[in-house]
Formats: sequence, C-alpha cells, structure tokens
Amino acid sequence: MNGIRLSIMAGLLALFLALAALLAPSALAAVSITRAELSGSKLRVEGRGATPNTQIIVNGGQASAISDSSGTFRIDNSSFPKPADCRVVVSDGSSSASATLSGCSPTSNPTPTPTANPNPPPTATPTPTPAPAGLQAPTPLAPSNGASVVVPFTISWTEVTDPSGIIAYNWQISQSSSFSPLLWGDSTNGDVRQDTVSGLATGTYFWRVQAVTGSFVSGPWSDPRTFNVTGAGPTSPGTPTLSLTLSGTTQYHPWESIPFTWTAVPQASSYVFEADKNSSFPAGVRIRIDNISATQTSVIIGDFCGGCEQGNYFARVYAVDSGGNRGVPSATVAFGVFYTAPLPPPPTPLAPANGATATLPITLDWSDVPNPQPSGYELEISRNSSFTDIEEHAPQLNNSTRTVLSLTSGTKFWRVRHHQGMASPSTTAATDWSAVRSFTIPSGATAIESVWLGGPPCSNPCPGADTLFSGQEIVGSLQLTNAAPAGGTVVSLTSSNPSASGSHPSSVTIPAGFAFAQFRLFAGAVTVSTPVTLTATVGSSSASFNFTVHPPSLKQLSFCCDSTGGLLAGAHLSLNGRSPVGGIIVSLSSSSALADPPETVTVPGGSFSLPISIPTKAVTTTTIVTISATYNGQTVEAQLKLYPQQPPVSLFLDRTSTIGQEGASGTVRIETAQLNEVQMTITSSHPDIARPQPFALIGYQSTVGGFNIATQPPAVSTEVTISATGAGVTLTATLTVHPFQTGPTLTSVSVNPTSVTGGSSSTGTVTLSGAAPSGGLSVTLSDSHAAATVPASVSVLAGQLSVSFSITTTSVAGSTPVTITATYAGVARTATLTVNPTAAAPLAAPSLLSPATDARFSRGQTVVFDWSDVGGATSYTIQIDDSSTFSSPFIVNQEVTPSTYSTNTLPERKLFWRVRANDANGNPGAWSASRRFEIK
Repeated sequence: MNGIRLSIMAGLLALFLALAALLAPSALAAVSITRAELSGSKLRVEGRGATPNTQIIVNGGQASAISDSSGTFRIDNSSFPKPADCRVVVSDGSSSASATLSGCSPTSNPTPTPTANPNPPPTATPTPTPAPAGLQAPTPLAPSNGASVVVPFTISWTEVTDPSGIIAYNWQISQSSSFSPLLWGDSTNGDVRQDTVSGLATGTYFWRVQAVTGSFVSGPWSDPRTFNVTGAGPTSPGTPTLSLTLSGTTQYHPWESIPFTWTAVPQASSYVFEADKNSSFPAGVRIRIDNISATQTSVIIGDFCGGCEQGNYFARVYAVDSGGNRGVPSATVAFGVFYTAPLPPPPTPLAPANGATATLPITLDWSDVPNPQPSGYELEISRNSSFTDIEEHAPQLNNSTRTVLSLTSGTKFWRVRHHQGMASPSTTAATDWSAVRSFTIPSGATAIESVWLGGPPCSNPCPGADTLFSGQEIVGSLQLTNAAPAGGTVVSLTSSNPSASGSHPSSVTIPAGFAFAQFRLFAGAVTVSTPVTLTATVGSSSASFNFTVHPPSLKQLSFCCDSTGGLLAGAHLSLNGRSPVGGIIVSLSSSSALADPPETVTVPGGSFSLPISIPTKAVTTTTIVTISATYNGQTVEAQLKLYPQQPPVSLFLDRTSTIGQEGASGTVRIETAQLNEVQMTITSSHPDIARPQPFALIGYQSTVGGFNIATQPPAVSTEVTISATGAGVTLTATLTVHPFQTGPTLTSVSVNPTSVTGGSSSTGTVTLSGAAPSGGLSVTLSDSHAAATVPASVSVLAGQLSVSFSITTTSVAGSTPVTITATYAGVARTATLTVNPTAAAPLAAPSLLSPATDARFSRGQTVVFDWSDVGGATSYTIQIDDSSTFSSPFIVNQEVTPSTYSTNTLPERKLFWRVRANDANGNPGAWSASRRFEIK
C-alpha cells in the first residue's frame, strides 16, 4: 500500500492490521482453503476458487503467491510469524476465507485475526472478528454524500474513542459499494482525521473509514458515502499520454524488456507507472514503478510460476506533484506477454559487402531489431556456409556491431540473430538467423595494421591514452592485417624518445593463427611535457602512435571519512603519475585552526600517493574545514567535516589478564546513537606493554565500538590502565599483562566424545606444554551450562603432561552446546561438548510430487522440484546427479527450508533427483525414491 503513515509508536502489528483492513474482502467469498498448517515458522496454505492468475495474500501481505489459471494456489513461507489465535485470512482482493492453522497452539487471550465473510473448507473454522464492545465507526464528514468534487480534494471524518486509544484510521475508495475491487486505500495516524484524495478519473465513487484501537483491533467500517469526480482542479498535475515505444506490436515474450514512453505534463515532480491484468487497477497492482523522473520506462515480466504470468495486461501512468498529489491517470495501453508472441524479422547484415575482401580488423555491422534486448544479439562466423565449422561464436552482444581482431585467412561466412526474452520447452524466443554473408581474409604477406595505447573494449585510439604521466602503466595493442603464419610474427617496437616512453618490450611475437596481441608500457620520468612517437614494424610495413608524457602533478586530496574533533584525521594525497627520484614537496594549508596539517609533506620518489595525518581540535557543533594541497602552481582541495565528541558511558575489556603477545580487545559505548561515525580516543598507561588502537570507531546510528590491544611480554606481571576519553569524560579498565611462562603452559582442553545424549558422560583432558613441576599443578575448570558439570579443578601430577576428568550431563529438550573452560596461570582454553536430547525415530521419506518421471526441460528453463511435507521436519536436503547411485560430487546437494526447490542452471543430460527430511537437531530422515528427468 502507498502512503501508510501509521505512527512509529503503533508498532508493526498496527501496520499489519491497517493493511489487512485495507484489503478487506467482499461479501461474496469465493476463495476456499484446502490446507493450512504451521510447522515452527514454516507456513503452507493451499486452496482453490481464487481469481485466476492473481496475487493471493495471507494476513494482509505477510505471505503471498500467484494463483494458477484455474484459481488454485499454494503459498509457502519459511519465516511466518505465528498468529496469536493461530488463524490466517487468505484474500485474492475480491474474496477471502479464513482457517485455523494445524500444528499451531494459540496463546492465551489471543488478539483475533481480522476476517470478513469467510468461506472455508470443512477443516477451517471461520469466526468473524467482532469489534470491541462500544467501539463506533467514524462518521464521514466531507465531502457530503453525493457531492460533486474536483481532484485533489479532502475527505474527513469524526473522532471515535476507545479505552486503549485510537492509533490509526483506515479509509478505502472503490467504484463499487461492496468495495470490490478496491481502488485505493490509505491510513492516517490516530490524531489525524482527514486526508487528501487525488488522481481519480471522472466518475462516481464510494468511500468509507474505520478506526484501529491501541489494542491493535480494527473497528467497524462506516456506512459508505458517494462522491462524483467531475474533473481535475488547477493544482492537479496534468494527465500524460502513454504509448508503447514500439509501433506495430503489442505482444512480447516473458523476460523481454517492454519499453513505454509518455508525454511530459505540467506540475509533475515524478511519474508512477502501473500495469495489471485487471483494467480497473485494483489496490496492490502487479507492477508499480514510482519516483520516475524521466518520461519513459521499461518493464520485464518474468515467469516464476510455470506460465501463470502470461496473459493480457493493461498499463497506465500518472504524474505526482511535489506535495505527493496524484494526477489523473492516462488512458490505458494494452499489451500481452506470451511464449507464443510473434517474433520480429531477423537482423539484416549491412557490412562488409557480401563477398568483400578485407584485412583485419574487420567490423561486422547489421540492422537493429525493433526491440533490442540487453545481451540479445548472437553472432556466428564459420569457415563453411553450413556453419558446421565455427571459427568465432559471440553470444550476448549488446550492440549491432562487432569488431573481429583475429581470423585465419580464407573465405568466412557469417550470420546473426536476436533473442527476445525467454523461450519455453515448445517455443523459441530467438529470431531466425539472418541471411548469410561472406567475406575473404587474404592470405598474403602479414603486415602491421596499427599500434595504439589502450586495448579492447576500446578501439584505436582509446580515449585519453594519448596523454600519460611519468611512471604511468598502460596496455598497448598491436593489430596485423591478417593472421600470423606458422612460427608467429615478430613485431618490433621503437620510440622517438626512449627516456620519455620508458619501459616497453623491443619486440612482441604474435602467435600463429592470431592477428592481435598486447604489451605493457611504463612511461618514463620527465620534467616537462614530452611528445613521443611509438612505431611498430613488421618487415617493410610500419604503423605509429603519437602520445605525450607529462611530469607528475596533483590528482586528488581526499578524506576517507569524516572525523571527530580532537582526533587525527586521515587524508590521502594522490598524484597523476609517479613521484621522481628525490620525491616532490607539497604545501598544505587549512581554512581553520580547528584542523592543523603540516606545512609541507614529501611524496617519496617512486610513489603515486601519500597518506597524511592531520591533527584536529574539539568542536561543539558540526564544522567543515577546507584543506588545500599545492605543488608546482597547482592546488587541489578537500573538505573535512568535524563532529562533536561524545562522552563514553561504559568501557569493557574481553579479559582481565593476558600473557605475552596474546593481546586483548575492548568495547566502548555511548548513550545516544549519532547520525555520523564517532571516534573515541583510547590510551594506555603503559603503551610499551599494552598498545591499543588510537581510537574506537562507533558506527552510524550505533552506540557501540570496538578496539584491539597489542601486548608485549613485560619482565614482571604489570597492571595497565586502558582509558576511553570523549567530551571531557574518561573511563578506565585494568588489563594485567603477564610475562611468558617459564614453566609448562596450558596448551589445550579437549572432550571425547564431543557429542553425547543427555544423561551420558564424556571425558575431558587438559594438556600442558611440558611436564608438571615438582608438587604438580592445579588447573581450574568451569562449564557454561547446567546441562554438563565438571569438577572445580583437576591436578596434574609432577612429571605428567596431561590429566583426564569426568563430565556428567543431564537430559535436555534440544541440542545444547556447553563450553568447557580450563584455566592455568592466566591462560584459558576451551572445548565444546554438545548435549543432545534422546534421539527420536528417524523422519519418514518425502513423496516426490513434481516433476514427473522422465519429464523433459530445455536448457536454461527453470525447473521446480516439489515434494510432500514430512512431520517434524525443519529442513530438507535435495540431491540432483547424473547417476542413479548419487555418487559424489553431486550436481546439486542443497539444504532448503520449504518443501520445494527451483533452478535454471542444470546441464544438458539425463538426471536423477531425491529428497530427505532433516529434524531440528540436524538428524536426517530416509531418502525418498529417486526420479529421472532430462535437460535437453
């Protein structure tokens, strides 16, 4: 729905109820539900009787699908929120039904799900939702009943009250008193009792309004009122004239781009394009593109449901002014989307002339089809006219031209065609091949055609490649007139100014059978702009390319990000070209004392850039400072935005002690999230022992930032104070850094087995780096969950490297990971023991539904695999292989949540598929029988 303006405080549930109310069904229900179940968060709803090829929605849009041509539908959703009363309402926009979900237990005192005149199957239990006792419908105030109006105009209504308050009002407009189909619906906040209506064509309309309570219950609708739109007022945007960009056709293929254009109109700030199979454009149209600034758009209607998107469509466009008021929509334009849509004639070859003799490179050109598609052209060049000996195959071309750089000598035949969207198993979406043309590449002596800097995809010359800077690297290209003979062709490269042209090969060998090659050039160091001619020679033939090498200059000064005042800001200075030996000195200046860059910086010889740290001062308000860099009379600038500091409210370290170079990390928090990144200064009382990052970065609209602390082993254990400072507030935390252990250290703790059933036991083992000293040592143990229990400590006897201990467990309802921690001399090691519930019986095998055995599909076609649900399953594993034994590696081995899977990337061959269910603990059930199908 457009323009939902519910208060944020009303929450998501209020928004759902408002949407559900807007889509309230008509009194004559036709939809029926044959299956409604919820397993965890996995929803499946099936039914029939819906309007064919129409969007079917559950609970106002929480889940949806498209009905097929017979009105049958199936809706799957893997993350469906459980309704408190375990009921769902299914609507096709003109009728609805409700049902109670199997597998769902209602919560106590549930909030009823809105329903309207349900027509359920025998398993459904429809109950109309009553409005709260005493809650009245608002009374429409304006316009008066039967009034004549011009758009835009204002509707208004009376206030209603409820002990829980009113959080929203919903209103609807239709040309039918049953409000089917619904043309427009919107909502206001509970304290707003009027709204603006715009964009309606002349005619008579009905409207009504209802309230939504603070308990998230929709009240009764008001009695409908009528108004008569007689035209558009002077403030209404004009009405565009819409047309299909292409004349002569209104039929298109699925996945074909369909272009539309329209006339510009006064007072239009943007445009909205809509398309639907229903010419009345009911609320929730299939296709809606808004905020269009131009007077054209394209739409692509795919096929996600085995052809249900095919059909005849109507399109319209309307303008929207800067205040959000809609203009009267254009007249509708009809078009169709079918796999059987007619195809245009093939492209016509234009150049070279048929039978021409041409040297390389050769550019093939052909006429555009009426509706060119992205990557739509396909070109073939063959050594024979039957196209059984293809020398070059170039699919997915965007343009109606192709430059061929390498071909062997002899006569070539070429043709081209165009793909108009997607084909079906029984139809094609490609035009016929064009008429065949030929050309001949002579077999004479190989000569150099051209040399240039840059390379494909740009041609000779590449834009900007004739201007280089000292040290700049660029690719060079060489083109022969025909393919190199056996043994290849050697191309010599010479420069008119070797010191300026820099480093490049003296020769390049182009392999036999090819006519194109590339090389790399690194421009030399110059102090003044220097022209260079690069010459390529093959035998008596030569070609040249002229370019200029310039001395290095300033390219850009930039900041990676804005900064918090009082911290160092990081700038980056980039050069055009490479700094010469000895470097270059760049002057820096600032527009404000709040940022104080060094007076000069030196870009070292051989470098292309330099990072710069700029000290800043604290600010009380957001402040912009301009930093300037100047070299050789040229200045570049960058703006630095400084934000006020924020005081820390908490500082946390991930450990209280560490050993040697193990390090630590910390987290700092501020009270209020900011609309910018915040840097918090982090310091250490002993940076030689524990050195934190200079600041913690708290992200946009976040309150928490982290930092790392690098440590070095002290001579003796040392307490280090870590401080976080901002806006005059400093918080501290203590980290004790221990020296490296001189005796044995704790290297690991392990458990065996790592997974047990609750009530069983496991064995833990702690291991030292060396033998325990005289008198032994004690290792402290702990567990993270009551599902497993370890002793408080365990002793490693003198001379021993390890010791084992027993871990007892208790019964659990679900799989429970428990962290076992062993600690000695400030070193902690962990291991994980998983405690599982008593194993349930294996899940049953699913039944395969579709595709049928030996079904056939074309390559690239989407294949939808479907199977029956298995009770207790939380996911499924589908395997697809080219062997009925399903040996690894598989073509597909995928875990999915719904009981369906689709793909369009399967290879051309006979394939087999099977499925099994998995329970909540990851235990797999039995495999289904396998089925065979074919991609051909």
